[in-house]
Order: sequence, then structure tokens, then C-alpha cells
Amino acid sequence: MKTYTATEAKNKFGQLLDDAQRGPVRIEKHGRGSSYIVSEADYEVIQAQKERALKDILDESQRDIDAGRTIPAEIVHEEIRQKLLQMKADAAD
Repeated sequence: MKTYTATEAKNKFGQLLDDAQRGPVRIEKHGRGSSYIVSEADYEVIQAQKERALKDILDESQRDIDAGRTIPAEIVHEEIRQKLLQMKADAAD
């Protein structure tokens, strides 16, 4: 994978775009990863994968609902409230 510093990316933008057509390009700022530049085709593939994964999660959730594998919202809210109270008490100690 090609890597550019932020300054190189700015100064060699045309080359960066060409490189991104061949594969992801990593941009570093202050020696740490900052961003990736990908081609439009790669971006569309990534987005389609995310959408498929979300659809799978939603489908599984619907199967759980249909099978009665759910917890009433009131119970979930109470559990969250109790955990928040415990975290607040722990922070006070």
C-alpha cells in the first residue's frame, strides 16, 4: 500500500489520485495514520458490504422478534439506570 505524508498528498495530489485507482492510499499526519484514499469502485464495494452486514443484522433481529426472543424495554431501561447509578457511585469513591 502506498503511503503519503499530508504534505506529499497536497503537493502530489494528481499522483495520489492515480495511485488510489490501483489500491488504497494511506495518508499520514505527524507520523500517524490519518486517512485513506480509495477509488470510487472500492468505495462502492465497501459501502455495499456495510449495507449487506446491516441488512443481515436487521434480518436476524426480526427473526429474534418473531421467535419471541426479546426483553421488554422497561427492563433494559432499568438495567441501564442501575449501571449508571453504580458508575456514578464508583466515581464518587
